Amino acid sequence: MQGYLKGFQYIIMICLILSGGCITFTHTHLPLPEQPSTLRHTPCYCHLSGIPEPTPIESEPETKPEPKPGPPRGNKYAVLISAGIARDTELAIEYWNDLVLQYNMLIENGFPEDQICVLYDKGQDYNPIAGHSITDLPVSIANIESVFKALGGIGTNTACVKRALTDEDLLYVWWMGHGSLNYDELGTCILYMPISGSKEVVVDTQLHNFIDYVSRYSKRIIAIMTCHSGGILDDINIVGSKTVTLTSSSCEESSSSYDPSLTCDRLNHAEFSYNLTCALRQYACDSLILPPVDGNVDGYSDGYVSLLETYLYVLSPLNRRSTPQIGDPDSISSSAYLNGP
Repeated sequence: MQGYLKGFQYIIMICLILSGGCITFTHTHLPLPEQPSTLRHTPCYCHLSGIPEPTPIESEPETKPEPKPGPPRGNKYAVLISAGIARDTELAIEYWNDLVLQYNMLIENGFPEDQICVLYDKGQDYNPIAGHSITDLPVSIANIESVFKALGGIGTNTACVKRALTDEDLLYVWWMGHGSLNYDELGTCILYMPISGSKEVVVDTQLHNFIDYVSRYSKRIIAIMTCHSGGILDDINIVGSKTVTLTSSSCEESSSSYDPSLTCDRLNHAEFSYNLTCALRQYACDSLILPPVDGNVDGYSDGYVSLLETYLYVLSPLNRRSTPQIGDPDSISSSAYLNGP
């Protein structure tokens, strides 16, 4: 019986890779944790989209403290991995749209372009932006491993890695793609992440081991947008790792697409990736049918958006159908920022 189930699981994985889809599971929402303040939406903000913004309603201006200087630009490094393939279809185009949003968000938060390593499809942009390509490498297990080894000072540097990280550097890792799950003999959730272009499959422990090649850093921020992405948390939640991980769903849940009528650029996006990017940009979009409501993602009103504030924003029932999860074994999410110290 166990052999039959294992064989059936591999069939499901192959179907996921070939079909480009996720299996939808029924789920229930978890209660919201205590919030630093009421998290509300700000007027829509679109960057490099060429789409006019909806007109916000009249409201009293909010007083917001001036942000303090963040870490030097040279101390911010990012690895963006979009493991799906964009096509001119409603759902598949998300793999490129969300990658571009993430890239722009990092630039806005002070990441130098030459310190953002982008892995996508066969190594070429789906639709070039800003007059130049942003893709550095094709997505493959070998390339993913080589990038993290180079960032960790192990082996030969790749084209998109300038130097190994030091104890002063922030590392941001974002993965988007499909996901399937299985359970081991102890009942532990195992996340499988197929790479559509290379037809390979990365297991959660494998990705964790790759990221751990980078042993020197100030903090790590990891965001995973796949179905069943919460399955990686048991591998990556290690005390002393100075790591905050956000996932789009629990182990048991699938992840969802976002209604393009609710987005600033009117394009298709994944629900979690879109709202994650909005929060980290300190801007959020409401429905274009209903007027947006003034407010700010920065619940602590200190000029920064912490990973805790980001998590509370994406967890809001207004922003999700799946249940995003957070891994914060060292309790640093309230002091971990992309735009702060």
